[in-house]
Parts: sequence; structure tokens; C-alpha cells
Amino acid sequence: MPNLAEKTSRSEWAQFADAVKDAHVWQWSVALGLLIGALILGMVVSALLRRHSRRIRQAKIDSPLRPAWPLLSIVLEAVSAPLTMFLLVVALWVGTFTVLGLGDDNLPRAWKSILLTLMVMAVGWFVYRLVAVVDYVITRRLARSDKLMGNSYIVPLVRKTLKTLIVIGFFMFIAQNILRWDLSAMLTALGLGGLAFALAAQQTLSNLFGGVTIYADRPFQANDTVKFRAYTGIVQDVGFRSTRIRTVDGTMVTIPNAAVASEPVETLGHCPGLRQDFTITIKNNPTATQIKTSADLAAAATTTIQAILTERKSRLLPTPAPRATLSAVTAGTFTVTAQYWFATWDARELAIFHQEVLIETLRRLAAAGLELA
Repeated sequence: MPNLAEKTSRSEWAQFADAVKDAHVWQWSVALGLLIGALILGMVVSALLRRHSRRIRQAKIDSPLRPAWPLLSIVLEAVSAPLTMFLLVVALWVGTFTVLGLGDDNLPRAWKSILLTLMVMAVGWFVYRLVAVVDYVITRRLARSDKLMGNSYIVPLVRKTLKTLIVIGFFMFIAQNILRWDLSAMLTALGLGGLAFALAAQQTLSNLFGGVTIYADRPFQANDTVKFRAYTGIVQDVGFRSTRIRTVDGTMVTIPNAAVASEPVETLGHCPGLRQDFTITIKNNPTATQIKTSADLAAAATTTIQAILTERKSRLLPTPAPRATLSAVTAGTFTVTAQYWFATWDARELAIFHQEVLIETLRRLAAAGLELA
């Protein structure tokens, strides 16, 4: 046995069929002409709007309102996309109610719901496209202030968040106000499913919020040299899930944002240069050389290494100054520790320079008769 809703629906569609049969041929012709005209008009106007939008972007006009021209271009692009759909819905509405002479008594509720849904979808499409305005404004502000990787992280995050909220908002509006769905019951039913989804996406959400933390705290800037765990390199990008670092070996390392946000990161880019430490251990055997005492032997070693660093001060930072000091003495050896700050952040250049320092150190210590332990 059909229920009351089915009987009502059949009755509505029966009345609709009878009303359609009573319509004259000229009415159908006018209604069809409205649809075709709306389609052609929408396509033509949309093409003109897109063309005018491109001209605005390419135009070089000196005017106090010039910063607003790109916004006008974006708005024209946003209008051009759903315009044809909007005009078709208006043509259907006018054709149904005015040309065919159908009223509320003759139209099934489903048909009216379809027309209203299409109308709201056209408006929602327009609002969805307007997110590009927010995208443009944020991009300009970040470019002006040179914030941390804003174009690659915060702009896509805001864009996708706004678009998702717009889609959800219009869907809920259509479901509750047009289709008359009970959203509270649906949300209750989806509660367990949402919990399961949240548990499954826990790691992904951790990385997402880790990226937000990195952007908000700004522990490093774009192109900074950082050291994280065993990796030292230049920050290339902070994405939704991970941070990418170009290491000194030329490889690209992808690190989850949750790890970067929760563990120590050494930012070398905030330093004026790269620090280099090294130690030299020399045999404490003055009788085998022309030097008479161990103290003179240690002084000769430290003076030699200090002279090598001083000769290359043009490639080092003046402050802190390079230094070589005696750090340890045993019965058979003594150790000299040296430290200097290389004047650039290029780890490859530092490696070549340090090699040059070590080779020259070995050469001069051998010339002075000092033997490595």
C-alpha cells in the first residue's frame, strides 16, 4: 500500500501533467526560446566578462585606483563562471510560472525544490569563486611584509578552508531550508563516523597543526640554513603535511611538520656565519725537535695555527675573532683547539676552506718539527 507521501507526490505530478497538457504550442515555443536565449546570453556575456577581465589584468594604467583593478578582474571572473547557470534557472522559473501559466497549485514541490536548489547553487558558485579575492589580498600583504613562506603555506590553507566552509554552508542551507532534511539526526548519525575518521587521520591532523605552529612561531625563515636531527640544509618549503629541506649533499629531505614543531631545530640562518671547530693533538716530545721545553712546543703549535687563521681573516668574521688555544695536556701529548666563524652560510664553501686550513696546518707543523699524535 502506498503511503500518504507517495499519494501526495503522485497527485502533485498528476496535476502538473494535466497543466502541461493544457498549455498551448506558442507557450511552449516561448518557454523554449527563453531557455535558448538565456543559454546564448549567458555564454556571450560570460565570454565578454572574461575578455574584459584579461584586459584589466594586462592594462598598464596610472591611476590612484590601480590597486583595485586586479580585484575588479577577479570579481568579473567570479561572475562569468555561474552566470549562464543563473540565467538558465531564471528562464526556467519565468517559463514555468509566467509563460506556461503554472502556479503553486499545479507545480510539484519537487520541481520547485529543484529550481530553488539550482538558484542557490549558482549563488554559492559565485561566492566560491570570490575566495580568489581573499587569496589575492593575503598574497599581497605577505609579499609586502615578506612573511615566512606565506604563498606556499598560509595562502593555500586559507583558500582551501574558506572553500570547504562555503561548500558545507550552502549544502546545509539547501538540505535544511529547501529539501527539509533533519540535519540534527544526520549529524548525530555521523558522529561515530567522524570519530573513526578523526582517529584514522590523527597523524595527518598532527602534521597540519604542526605546520600552523611553524607558521605562527616562525622558528626559521625561507631559505634559512637549519639543522634538524642529522640533516643540515636550506629550508625550501613548508607544506600542509611536511617541511622540505635541501641538504648540503644536494638531496631533498621531507620531514613531517609534527616532528619539526615538537623537536629542537637549530637555525643557522640567524647566525652571521658558520662556526667551525677543530682540534690538533701533537706529541709532547721536545727532545726530538729543536724546541727545548714542552711549554715552548705548545706555544709554537698554537702560534702556528693562530697565524694560519689570521692570514685568512678576510674570509672570516672579525667578531668572534678566530682563536687557537691549548686545551689539554697529558704525559705524552697536548691538544690545541681552534675555532673560527666562516663569513658565509654556504656549507660547501666552508668545507673547501676548512680543508685548505687543515692542509696548511699539517704543512707548517711538519716544517716546525711538530709530530701529530
